Amino acid sequence: MLSLPDVTLIAVSSVELDATLMALTISSHEIEFAEVKFLTSEPIAPVNSKIKAELIPPLDFRGYSKFILQELHKYVSTPHCLVIQADGFVLNADRWQNRFLDYDYVGAPWPMELSLQPGNHLLNMSSNQVGNGGFSLRSKRLLLETAKIDFDSLDFPCHSEDLLICHYFLDQMLAAGIKFPQPQLAAQFSVESPNAAFGQSPETSFGFHGKALRDEIFSKVLS
Repeated sequence: MLSLPDVTLIAVSSVELDATLMALTISSHEIEFAEVKFLTSEPIAPVNSKIKAELIPPLDFRGYSKFILQELHKYVSTPHCLVIQADGFVLNADRWQNRFLDYDYVGAPWPMELSLQPGNHLLNMSSNQVGNGGFSLRSKRLLLETAKIDFDSLDFPCHSEDLLICHYFLDQMLAAGIKFPQPQLAAQFSVESPNAAFGQSPETSFGFHGKALRDEIFSKVLS
């Protein structure tokens, strides 16, 4: 079994509780993390003793982003945490690379041009394609840096926490010494978009994110 004593596996959600529990269970099946935490607004009975549930206020989409940016650091005592969601979890534990820990934020690469909906607002991601937050490795240093963001005063087309960290506040992150990997390495960690997989796939990457990919993965397993 892979041992990651410096990493906390963590999920934050007020929805899809059973699916999120399953994602935590799958992700920790072949990996021993320092802690496995599920921060949720609903009382739950974890399916195994490794998962520790902690109650938090109910979260909508904006509330989730605000919590991840400003509050997550309070629940992580290890140097890194692995943030997962119901549609993003570990697939191939044997694809873990210790060099992922050299960075403060690792997530699936985005395409060079990202379309925001609604409104079809296009973002040029040439400055940094890394990356998706639904399955992402983050340092405690990053969590403390994002806690400085005044979320309620933001005026951007999108308030998704991963885009705030990796695009809108990229200069602030870099100035603080936050390190992002090249997209080629990030794709070995996780994939989301086929247009930015850099030769990787759910069969070769450590993990993934995305409902379509999840459905495809489960259909293959159940067929």
